Amino acid sequence: MIGTADRAEEAGFELIEMVLADPDSWDRYMAPQWWALSDWLCAYPGHPDVPALRDFLTRSRRSHLEYGRDYLGWGVFVLRPL
Repeated sequence: MIGTADRAEEAGFELIEMVLADPDSWDRYMAPQWWALSDWLCAYPGHPDVPALRDFLTRSRRSHLEYGRDYLGWGVFVLRPL
């Protein structure tokens, strides 16, 4: 995070607040997307996009569980001009 604060300062801003994801909140962000897509797949089994979306869902879930949750996340940074 120090690199983010340094870049903000170099751009003329002060970092005054931040909220960062932890693995649990990152899971709570990702998992509802899988649920919504799974519900759609169940509701429209004959739709021509089903194979591609099912593949996307499988890859998305797998990549998150294999490595994404350890390396990716989100953050909100509040900056104020110096």
